[in-house]
Amino acid sequence: MVFDRMAYNMYKQIGKIRESLKNKGYEKNITLEIFCTELMLIFGMRQQKAIEWSHTFEIVKLIKIEDDTVTFL
Repeated sequence: MVFDRMAYNMYKQIGKIRESLKNKGYEKNITLEIFCTELMLIFGMRQQKAIEWSHTFEIVKLIKIEDDTVTFL
């Protein structure tokens, strides 16, 4: 139940992250470092928490991380 709620909240936030990256000129070939930095800026979190969140985004199938490149699904 807690995981479902977290996945729903992440689903609501992915649009904000994608739009922010797009406004900065990142639409393709987004590195994991850039994605995590964006999480840190938007949500005011530390680097380790941003890395954890990025992997959680992958677990709930909102992004795909392959060779340190993030792809939105």
